[in-house]
Amino acid sequence: MPAFVVEDGDPYEPGAVIVFAPSDIVARRKAASQLDHDEIGGLSCRRLKWADEYEEAKAVPATAMLAHGWQLTCCGCEQLIYDGGVVARYDENGEEYEEDVDPVGTQHSCYCTAACQKRDEDEQARRKRGERRFWNALAREAMCKLPGITIEPEKTEGVWSGHHHRYFGAHSKSGRDRALCFVVRFTFPGSKYGGSYRYDLGYEATKGERQILIANGDMAAWEAFRDNSTPTHTDKSEGAKP
Repeated sequence: MPAFVVEDGDPYEPGAVIVFAPSDIVARRKAASQLDHDEIGGLSCRRLKWADEYEEAKAVPATAMLAHGWQLTCCGCEQLIYDGGVVARYDENGEEYEEDVDPVGTQHSCYCTAACQKRDEDEQARRKRGERRFWNALAREAMCKLPGITIEPEKTEGVWSGHHHRYFGAHSKSGRDRALCFVVRFTFPGSKYGGSYRYDLGYEATKGERQILIANGDMAAWEAFRDNSTPTHTDKSEGAKP
């Protein structure tokens, strides 16, 4: 399939993506989601013949895009890469200077250097490990405090905000990686909607304390069940949607 470049002419948030499609209209449809457009109106589309050779890989190398005048943002240091492979840096005195770099990656994931890519991948791996450890500990804590509950199984499709949630990353004040917001969803005997055991460092009302939230439609079942558990806090204000 031929390559097309689809552009969003928004004066405040312009964007462009390269897609492979059998026609102009299909290219616009493919690009709409990548450009956060609900419709294809407002998107311009034109052929990009030099990129046709990358159709089999379904990804255009970052070096090829930069060589053809594109500007890309590094996924690691988030600096703009321009002029074929140049990044603006700042020295210890805050003075700006330009550095020639050797970009790696593709249109989907570009880095200014292989070293920057390695740092970013290592950081993401550390966060994944921290995320996994904290969530598992929180789930064990919930089962210990609320004997008789059942942790809901993982959803691989159709995940929505009412399911398990994990957010492990840089804290806004300290800048250090830590658990920020975690939700363990569970059910209990007689429940229809279930409840959640939550930790939210950014929620002013709790400031990192644990919360137990139960859907309004399950409050009667919860009252009947709670005699066999020792909840630390119950918030009856949360309602659940069928």
